[in-house]
Formats: sequence, structure tokens, C-alpha cells
Amino acid sequence: MDLKGEKMKNRLVGAATKFAAVLAVPALGLALTAVPAQAASDTNLSGFDQAGLGSATSSVSNGGQQSGFGTKTIGDQKVSSATAPKDAMPDNPSQKLPDKVSSAIPDDATVVSKDVAVTKDGQVKNVETGKPVTDPKVVGTQDTPPDPLAKTNGKKFIPVEASEVKKAVEKNGGDAVAKGGNDSGSSSSNVDAASDIGTAKKTSGRVQNVGSWASQYGAHWGSYNGTEAFFDGGNNLFVQQARGVVDVSEHQGTIDWQAAKNDGVEGAIIRIGFGWNNRNDYQAIRNINECKRLGIPFGIYLYSYAYDNNGAWAEGQDTVKKLHDAGVYPGDLSYPVYYDLENWTWTGHTPPTDPWVYDGIVNTWYGCLQNSGYNNLSVYSYTYYLNTSLNTNNIRSHTRWVASYGSRTGFNYSSNDRGWQYADNGSINGIGNVDLNAFGNYYYAAGAMSPAEILSPSRRVDDIAEGDYFIGSDFTDRYVDVGQYSYADCAKIGIWTPTNGLNQLYHIKPLGDGTYSIVAKHSNKAIDVYSGFSNNGADIIQYTSNGGVNQHWRFYRAGDGTLYIASGMPWASDKVLDIYAGSSDPGTKLELWQANSGWNQRFRLMKANMPSGPQTLKSRSSSNRLDIWSGSTADGAKAEIWTPNSGGNQMFYFADLGNGRYGIRALHSGKYLDIAYGWTGDGGSVIQYPWHQAYNQEWYFEGDSAGSYAIKSVMNNKAIDIKGGSTSPGSEVITYQYMGQGNQKWWIGR
Repeated sequence: MDLKGEKMKNRLVGAATKFAAVLAVPALGLALTAVPAQAASDTNLSGFDQAGLGSATSSVSNGGQQSGFGTKTIGDQKVSSATAPKDAMPDNPSQKLPDKVSSAIPDDATVVSKDVAVTKDGQVKNVETGKPVTDPKVVGTQDTPPDPLAKTNGKKFIPVEASEVKKAVEKNGGDAVAKGGNDSGSSSSNVDAASDIGTAKKTSGRVQNVGSWASQYGAHWGSYNGTEAFFDGGNNLFVQQARGVVDVSEHQGTIDWQAAKNDGVEGAIIRIGFGWNNRNDYQAIRNINECKRLGIPFGIYLYSYAYDNNGAWAEGQDTVKKLHDAGVYPGDLSYPVYYDLENWTWTGHTPPTDPWVYDGIVNTWYGCLQNSGYNNLSVYSYTYYLNTSLNTNNIRSHTRWVASYGSRTGFNYSSNDRGWQYADNGSINGIGNVDLNAFGNYYYAAGAMSPAEILSPSRRVDDIAEGDYFIGSDFTDRYVDVGQYSYADCAKIGIWTPTNGLNQLYHIKPLGDGTYSIVAKHSNKAIDVYSGFSNNGADIIQYTSNGGVNQHWRFYRAGDGTLYIASGMPWASDKVLDIYAGSSDPGTKLELWQANSGWNQRFRLMKANMPSGPQTLKSRSSSNRLDIWSGSTADGAKAEIWTPNSGGNQMFYFADLGNGRYGIRALHSGKYLDIAYGWTGDGGSVIQYPWHQAYNQEWYFEGDSAGSYAIKSVMNNKAIDIKGGSTSPGSEVITYQYMGQGNQKWWIGR
């Protein structure tokens, strides 16, 4: 609508709370094979309706499936999403199964280490022999609980029901139920934990980049929003702005923290003790002081033996005393003080089974800490316990750190700084064997950039080619969409899943003053700011094209290669298109909001109707063509640049996948351009590989006014790039952060 002479409509617009939420990420790598069973079914995170944390795959626009990555060698580690080793303990992939399970172990007993099971009435027995375990180092005494890590030689172990262990033993060819009490073997419960888990070997060697820490089940490090990020085995984002964190106790011995920091450790959770009126962890004070000295962010955990509110109060008081003795005050903590709640073993005592008893325990402990000024607090546990004995809304809301040694956490928690203990078999210089964790922000925490910096002249893009484009959200499977395919003026613009419909296709045209019109193809109506309002939350609609400045838009380049679409209204120069509240829900409206770097303000222009038939791709920086090395037809053959030779290895088809996504197929081999191993960082090798319907084989084209194209990965927005800007034939072709350089642009068909 034209603002001149237009009567402003009175409208109350509520200023919605803004979250720059990241709700899903592109798939990585090669085909996912299988994932391990979980103790409880995975549940989607709030707002993750389409991310599919309960599924290893999620739909893409061409009807295929996004696949997780398969096998990738990082240093001397072999990372695989294969099934669990046959002899692995359920839910504990680095712990070997016992050879047999005694008939004296009831099905409903809990196996708390490789060798030890606890019955419902608190009897502690050797798994294989069924004999009572009496070693006080393992079971404590009536008055004093044991070190909970003693029974597993210092390694975390996720308790599992005995019936599940029996099934696994039987499947592995052992004795599911050993007969009688004549079984041989010691009643000692100490475990020489297995470190060899088949091809899924533990992380080892120097880890200068936390991206090298990976899970044997496909959970892995990558990047998102230009930051380190951690993804589950289905390639769904767990956290961005992520840090690699270890959790330690006296069982790691005297740690060389400088070596650990040099090896990529970015944080530590330090055990301070267990139970109440017990000793400190022998290494706690040293570990705390070393982290302070070296500037390593740290948190604290106390293992709980509380079975009622009195015990919780005693543990709370003891935690505060231990913190004071160690010189840890609230301002020292980068991570919370965690209350570690697990199914424990202690002579003469049994843990609660009623969630409401635990609810009171948590509240009591929290109260003690808060009364002493410690407010950065959290619960830690493992998925099965959280979904059973700890299953209250109160406890769940307090839980920000979860253990799960599988492809997913299986627990619904959406804290801004949540953590996932994803492996118990790391090996870090200066520490040795240690648990590995990913901590980060569920929502993207924008940096200190002001709207003026985000929309600075140096970031402005004035050379977008006129043409038809799908406008994809930086969230992979959402597109800007005219709701209900409406033809009406004032129909709201929102986001929706990809349909390849004309109500998701827009004609973008330069207007000669650095602004552009954006017109829906199905209705021929322009994207418009309702009534020219400039307030945060102003609705974005379609309206008959009229040349009003509220139908003018500018483009600015974000750091990840995507675009901000800013209002051309002079009185709203700091406002951009924004997805309401960072929601990924289909139908969520677009609105105007002050630029803040959130993912929900970043979009992709994805060119439609790319040429059919075989095409050459000529570098804009030289006369060389994109070429598959030596005309190879092998899987994994690298892309390079080479002098023109009319060979089939320099000819490519653009397979239209819908919504501006394309597979790029080499004529000579029938294989597709692919980012090797689904690498999400800069420097990913571009190779050819058979089609497997993963995002690292999907590309989109962003055209410029000169007629050349940036070819960007749907997976991470990085552009096909000639390494180092080289013009020499044989130079490697990689993916790299898009900066608009000539070595990142290509002529098609020249």
C-alpha cells in the first residue's frame, strides 16, 4: 500500500519476547545405518516439532530422507554410527557384558556396574555369581556410604535393569541365567572397564579442536551460526556456541590441566564429594585451583545419597561447607553446582523410588544452596532415571545436564545452557580416560553487534540478480510462505514446510536505488510492512504492488553467508524480517524486528529454474572449469579446477529437488557433488559420491547482477570455493564461508 495519503489503521501490536532460537540443522555426511536402543523413547524438544529428535531421519522436500553421517576417520579414531558392539552392556557402550547372569539376580534388579547388581530390597550381588558383595569400598558401611565411582574404577555407569542385561547376554551367546550358586568367580565388584569397543574406538591423541571429540553413535561436533556446535546422531542440533567439557574426580589422578587445556578442554565439572559428613574428593581443591589459575571455566557436582529431606538438608549444608573450604564462591562458577541423582548402592539403605520423595529432596538441597547465595544450580542424572524415579515437572525443569551414551539424549530439556554427557571413554592429554560433554546454548546468544553494525554499508548486497527465488529460512526446512495460498491483500506472510508451491516463490527485482521489490509469484502481490509501521512486531503481509517504501527491501550479508532482509523504509532502517519468537512451527508469522543477529532473521535466496541439460561451471576468477580429478568415476574422487577440455567430467546436470535445492550430477560418472564426511566447517573437500539424499549433497544458487552464481551448500551455507583463491589447474575445490569473492562465483554454460 502507498503510504502517501493512506490513512493509518489503529492497531495494537504487542512487543513479543524475542528468542534467536536455532531449531534444527542440516544433515551431515553419509548414510546412517542404525542407532542403539535407548532406555526411554526420545522426545522432541520444545519447539523442535520438525527436527525429529525421536527419529534418525527427517523429511526433505524431494520426498527423500536426510541421513546422518556414516564413518569418518579423525586422527586415530574411527567414528561410526553403526550398531552397538555385540558384547556391550546396554546403555553403556564402552562396558563389556558379563559372560553370564546368575539366577540369583531377579529381572527387576538394577545392574549398577559390569559386576554388581542391586535388588529392590537393597541386596548387593555379584552379577555372575549371585553372591553378596560385602567389600566396604563398593558398598560402604551402615554409617558411611562408599565412593560411588569405586565399583566402576572411576568411570560413569548408567544403571540398567537386569532383564535387559540378561537379554543382551543371551543374544551375545552367553548364559542369560546362570544355574544356581555354584558359579565361580569373585564377589569383588571392581571393573576393569573395556576400552576396546570394536571399530568405535575411544577418542585418543591430541585434541586441539573440540570438533575432534565424537561419539561412536554418530553424535558429533560441527559448526552452526559460525560457532562450534554439537549434533545428535540424527544430525539435529543439540547446542550451538558449544564447549567441550570434561567431568573429573580423584579417579583421574593428578591432572596436568595445562596439557588438557592445550588439548582442547574448554571447561570442567569437578566432583567435590559425595553424601554428607564425608571427606572431600581427594583432588577437588587442586582441580578447582588449577582451573582458576588457567582460566578454565568450571562447575561443581556432589553425588547424592539422600533418601529423605533430612539427608538432602545435610547434603546441602555439606555442599556449602565444601565450597567455602575450596574457596568457591558464586561468582567463580561458569557452570552450575550440580546435584547428582542416581540409583545408588549403600549398605543398609535403599534409594527412593517415589518421584515425589525426590522432588522434596531436590527442593531441600536447592534451598540450602540458595540461602548461602548459590543460585546457579542444576540436577544431573541419566535419561532412564529422569523418566522414572525423578519424573516430576519440578525436577525436569531443574535438569540441565544429562548422561546418555547413545545417538540422542532421550530427554526433553531446553535450557539455554544445557549439557550432554555423550561418552565415557574419552582420552585427553594430561587427564587420560575421562567423560566427554557438550555444553552450550540452546538459543543463539547474539554477540555485542549493534543493529548499525549488522546492517553496516560494508555488509550491504547490491548485486542480487533479478529473478525468481525461494526464500529459505536459515532453519533448513522452513520457507517464507503466503499463508493458505491466499490471493488477498493483507494476507499474512509466515513460514511453512517446503511445498515447491508458487506461494513460496518470489520475483526479486532491483529498483535502482539499492532496494528491491519482492513479489509473490502466485498472487503478483508484494511483500509489505502492514501500514508502514516501524515498531517491533509489525506484521508482514502481501499487498497489491504500489511502489510504497514499505514494499522496498535491502539485503545485508550475515557472517554465515545468509542474508538479512531489511526494510527500505527510512524510519525503520534498523528493522529486518524476523520469524516471530524464533519459532519453527509451520504458520509462524513474519514480523519486523530490530536486527539482532538471530538465526530467525537470516534467510537464503535460492534461485529457481536453473538450466536443464549438461552445463559447465567456469570459475569467475580464471578460465578454468570445475572438473572431477582425472575423469575418475570412483566414489570420493575430488573436484578441482582444470583447463577446458569438453570432457564429461567437466559437465554437470542440475537435478531439481524443489524449493531451490539442486543435486549437481557429473555427466561422466552419474555421481553427485558432495561435501566429504558432511564436514560443516571451512575447508570441506568437494567430492563426487553416489546420491544418498543427504544435505551435504544439496546445493542452492544465489545469482548476481553480472550473471554469475555462488553455489552454496544447503547443509551449512558455505560456498563452493577454489582453495586459496588459486587459478592454477589442479587446484582443490572446497567449501568455505561465503565472502563474495571471484573464486566463489561461477559462470554457468560458458
